[in-house]
Amino acid sequence: MQGKALIQFFTTAALLVVLYQFLLWIPTRNVESNADQHAADRVANIQDPGLKELKRDSARFAYLDSISNVKVFGIPGIKDYTYKELKQQQIAWGLDLQGGMSVVMQVDLKELIQKLGQSSSPDFLKALDNAELAQRSAQTDYVTLFGQEYEALSSEKLARMFAINDQLKEEGITIESTNEEVLTAIRKIATSTVKSTHKLLKERIDRFGVAQPTVSLDETTDRITVELPGVRNPKRAREYLVATANLEFWELYQNTDVLQQIAKLNDVLKKKAKAEKGLTEKPDTNKVVTEPTIDSSKVDSNSLEGGLETALEDSTEVDYGPLFEIFSPNQTQQSAVIGYVSAQNKDEVTRLLNTPEASRILPKAARFAWAAKPLPQPENAEEASPKMYILYALNTKGREESKLSGERVVRAFATPD
Repeated sequence: MQGKALIQFFTTAALLVVLYQFLLWIPTRNVESNADQHAADRVANIQDPGLKELKRDSARFAYLDSISNVKVFGIPGIKDYTYKELKQQQIAWGLDLQGGMSVVMQVDLKELIQKLGQSSSPDFLKALDNAELAQRSAQTDYVTLFGQEYEALSSEKLARMFAINDQLKEEGITIESTNEEVLTAIRKIATSTVKSTHKLLKERIDRFGVAQPTVSLDETTDRITVELPGVRNPKRAREYLVATANLEFWELYQNTDVLQQIAKLNDVLKKKAKAEKGLTEKPDTNKVVTEPTIDSSKVDSNSLEGGLETALEDSTEVDYGPLFEIFSPNQTQQSAVIGYVSAQNKDEVTRLLNTPEASRILPKAARFAWAAKPLPQPENAEEASPKMYILYALNTKGREESKLSGERVVRAFATPD
């Protein structure tokens, strides 16, 4: 009897778990179906299959990201769920049940050691190459393999090459340091680099939009294993994982420099949309419709006080235009913040800012860029609001590359302003 009761208990518990998971799956699937439809609508006019698939995946992720903290389901009297919470509480199917892709990535430390050593010694360079070959089948880290290969090739102390590096000086390396001490210091820097790579890779995958990914680090071999269940485009995922991030420094336009042109672009796009729909702007004697316009006389070059906000007049019916419907210009004060856009509309705003009309109206040197992270949510907000991103305008001054890049930065740290 006790065995039968135990079986009934576990059967009931398993059934409750299945019902709970099914209860969470239904609203999750509804949200994802809406995301699929939203993405399909965004790419309906794109003819190139490869570009269409790329843009569809991007639009789908942007939609899901925009509502990740928005309540989409609730159990009365018990709990309200955001889309992100629904996904987190569902059982992970994994690659075996759901399909997807698994990638093993090796953190390349060869270039790091080259920069730390700054030597053109044949033995030094050959030791790096030999260690790279040995690492393919070895179960140890690259720094250890490099030390072994170098000692087999040369009797010269490593300190002669590494003692001049500022980072290694901070680790106590001098011209008198032994090879073991040098390798220990290099290993410390390499470990920091590997962990930083692991962290950045996790953040990058989170932005890729795959549900329940696995990113694990093997510190013995400096290898990172990535599992992406349910990924739709393995080729794009692989390119996304290995893409190089570049640190560049650019001057920024102020909002007072470009908002007039952006407003003009919005007007042009609005008229174009009306023309495409076969509409004309004939005056209606029975109804007065005032469209939002920006009076240049009301915009101070040093401040936007009384600018865009006072230029937008009240009306009974307002057509804000394709850009201003989804883009909120920064009207409060002069700053490098051009405006704000929800995550769901980032791709569309980017498209509008890259239209032929935009290339004729906006400053030729302007290159628009998004903040890497959304604005923080208010701490005391009762409900999570959609994620909002800041739009900036880089002043390239006609250059393709910035004057200053991360290659010239040796050290970076925060100081009080």
